[in-house]
Amino acid sequence: MSLEAVVETPKKKRDILFYLSKASTTTAQNMEKVEELYRAVQSRGSSNPLLGRLVEKTLKLLKVPEPPGISEAERLAESLESYGASLQRVAAALEDLLRVVDSAESLLRRLEDVKQALESWAEVFQGLNASLYGEIAREISRIERLPQEDYQDVKEFHDKLEDLLDEAERLSARARSEYNKLVELALRELEATREVLQRAESVAALHEKARLEALGSALQRVEQELRSLRQSPRSFDVNGVYRELGRVKSEAQQVLRTALSEQEVKVFDETARFFYIVGQKPVHLTELVEYVSRRTSYPHADVLKTLYDLSSRGVIRIKVSIAR
Repeated sequence: MSLEAVVETPKKKRDILFYLSKASTTTAQNMEKVEELYRAVQSRGSSNPLLGRLVEKTLKLLKVPEPPGISEAERLAESLESYGASLQRVAAALEDLLRVVDSAESLLRRLEDVKQALESWAEVFQGLNASLYGEIAREISRIERLPQEDYQDVKEFHDKLEDLLDEAERLSARARSEYNKLVELALRELEATREVLQRAESVAALHEKARLEALGSALQRVEQELRSLRQSPRSFDVNGVYRELGRVKSEAQQVLRTALSEQEVKVFDETARFFYIVGQKPVHLTELVEYVSRRTSYPHADVLKTLYDLSSRGVIRIKVSIAR
């Protein structure tokens, strides 16, 4: 019998099954009650010989009905037991199916959320990263084709949903990571530009102040835009950001060089080159002085004095640590 047939069993047949179940349960309960009462009456009568004989005599007068034909009852019991076992297996299968369906519905909701996120990332990366944009577009297409494909059963559909969701979530996380990296790199370049601008401001002549203020305003606008982009991802002109930062840095460096002597410019440039090579880690003062002296051909004493002058004017920052 099919599952649909079980569910749609005519009411009369279902009523008979429930009636049999109820009748067998009631009969078993009555049998237990008769046995219990029989033993109770016997135990009471044993307290007195006469009473005991009368109890036995009375018990013999009670007519206990014969049970139904044993063979017929056994066949019916076996048939019902087999049918019940089949129903249990069907119920277990339905419980499993219900769990899979519930899970599939949850996966569908999550997949729709991720699809919307991917669509947003597609708009962001269309002008930023053609390769990543292509991957996102293909993943969205795979999700959209989901209802058009054939599936053998709910389990196969569920497994497909899991695979799609895993890939879509990984791609969405990667898109966010790549976007954050773009913005953070631009912010780092902005900080480097700000440092050059601050150095220029510390040594600039009075007539250069207005120019540097304008550069500072331009830098502030770029920073506001980048921080806004970090909070609310959207497409932006990366090259345009770097062009503007490059312009501000270049003009600030011009002001800086104008305010410095030829020797100061050379020492400053070689110092910057040295730390570009070694990074921002602490170094021995002798290493720096020897490097700059070798590159500029200035004596060690002149390099030290120039470094001191540049530091005192705020063009560079020198930190000293004395080890014992």
